[in-house]
Amino acid sequence: MCFLSCLFVVAAACVLRILSLNCYGFCIRAAHYLNGVAKEVDFILLQENWLCDATAYRLTDSILTVSWWYTSLL
Repeated sequence: MCFLSCLFVVAAACVLRILSLNCYGFCIRAAHYLNGVAKEVDFILLQENWLCDATAYRLTDSILTVSWWYTSLL
């Protein structure tokens, strides 16, 4: 019983901060905004960034303080 209570307390203390942003194309403004909020959130979900595999470097070059996982349907 105590073991389950301890797990619940640990799980309740873990709060994830997630930002979901519809970019309508990735631009300098989006890069500046993401640089500002990257320190405050745990996950950033970007939709409609209009980047393909060949131009995905714009994300990694613009925002250096985070780790990226990127996939493109283009």
